Amino acid sequence: MSTAARVRCAPGIVWVKDTGRALLVDGETGRLWALQDADALTWELLSMGYKYTDLVRMLALLLTLSEDETSAVLDDTLARWQAAGIVLAAGDSAHG
Repeated sequence: MSTAARVRCAPGIVWVKDTGRALLVDGETGRLWALQDADALTWELLSMGYKYTDLVRMLALLLTLSEDETSAVLDDTLARWQAAGIVLAAGDSAHG
């Protein structure tokens, strides 16, 4: 499991589920993100507290990808989100 896989949702982010997307807002900075399709699904599952291995298994089934393909996509997604401040490293106490 990659380092990017050990993340949690940033506590300052509030979000709402919309048709096929998730709208996220950082309550501190006002930054807004609109996550579509697979990204929206990934966000929803991550925010529900699923562990990395469970995320991979569930997303692989839902997206009809192999677990290896799903793991690579998930790692890339989580790395992008970590760089954007949407998720934090699991041990990071920033923002709460």
